[in-house]
Amino acid sequence: MPDPGEDPSGTQSRTGLATNATSKECDPNGFDDQINSGLILAVILGSVFGTRYNKNKLVDGSEDHTLAGSGGASTGKGGKLWGVGGDTIKTEDGHSFLYNNTFGGTWVLISFNDTARAQGDQPLLEETWDYLNNQMLGVNLGGWLVLELFIMPSLSEPYTNSAHPVVDEWTLCETLGTKAASTIENHYKTFIIKQDFGDIASAGLNWVRLPRLTLPVAWWMIETWGNELFVTGVSFKYFLKAITWACEYGLRINLDLHACPGSQNSWNHLGKLGKISFLRGTMGITNAQRTLNYDRTVTQFISQSQCKHVILMFPVLNEAQTGIIGVGAMRSGYYQVYQMLQNIGGTGTGNGPFMAIHKGFIGSNSRNGSLQGSDRFALDTHTHFCFSNQNTDTVAMNSLKPCQQSASSANSTSAGFGLSISGKFL
Repeated sequence: MPDPGEDPSGTQSRTGLATNATSKECDPNGFDDQINSGLILAVILGSVFGTRYNKNKLVDGSEDHTLAGSGGASTGKGGKLWGVGGDTIKTEDGHSFLYNNTFGGTWVLISFNDTARAQGDQPLLEETWDYLNNQMLGVNLGGWLVLELFIMPSLSEPYTNSAHPVVDEWTLCETLGTKAASTIENHYKTFIIKQDFGDIASAGLNWVRLPRLTLPVAWWMIETWGNELFVTGVSFKYFLKAITWACEYGLRINLDLHACPGSQNSWNHLGKLGKISFLRGTMGITNAQRTLNYDRTVTQFISQSQCKHVILMFPVLNEAQTGIIGVGAMRSGYYQVYQMLQNIGGTGTGNGPFMAIHKGFIGSNSRNGSLQGSDRFALDTHTHFCFSNQNTDTVAMNSLKPCQQSASSANSTSAGFGLSISGKFL
């Protein structure tokens, strides 16, 4: 059985690796020497580093008399199309839930309408997000559109003692056979639902990450090649739902390309446990070409007017093992992606998402100087506490760890690189 990202059919690349356009801000020949983004702040995404106080007041200090709700909110004929905390909202499947937002948030069910806000002190979706003054308070939706079996062990545990245990999404699809599509779609349908987005805003949060505070997605959302076993295209329907639901409740999205052909780190959360074949080996360049195509497809889609106020951040490749792939190869690849994003949307605020790159397990400060003078460019850092010895610390102690252990590094990165976000800590 061919590995994902290896050539399953003898076909070669379908497109060229990158556009020929050049950037006015960046010199591709001097990538390694270019330092300092103009932005000097650290935004902690995925961690609640501030506290929201609910005083039942609007931003101007006046009393908010709408929090009790205006009642009867429904998506049905004659139902309300917008409202506030306290409303009962009916979903498309006939269920209903209480939008219990006591922070002054509003909801809007009008298609492609960007006037909702997560909380009363947050900008409307149609308003500009200020990375200096608006604090990103987010939650990850990991395990939803890209299966991470340590998050959803119920999918793999039935096969633990089988001759061929399920260790990743590839072997799950292989084991399920003809039932793979229905089983995985049922997971998409039930793991995260519309109410979750309403509850996220009601909890005082303002961003979601797909897959985790990134909304993680994988290349098989778009297509598969040859005998690649993943369920193709089904997750796209739920990706669209995520955009719609975020828009309804004023939430912004950090969209993460979590898995690419060939695997950028060989771990099972990228679809198939095994080896790195991204920019390495026989199919390395082809896999990079495919990934660039998928980055282009996603960028073109999310730069449309219906999405651009909702999806503001696009980490183009999750957790690549830069030390194995090669620093030079990764930097060259990132530069080509940057050129492509700029050519699609243009330069300046509002002309496309921020491109984010992961620190690549080589230290945050090692990225200092990347793409000096670049436009809409950010560093994504991930802090892991769970992959170590058994943690017996209290919840209160664990809640302090991101600040205590990451603040110094974040401040250093913001000074030497520019906009720095924490895409997750777990």
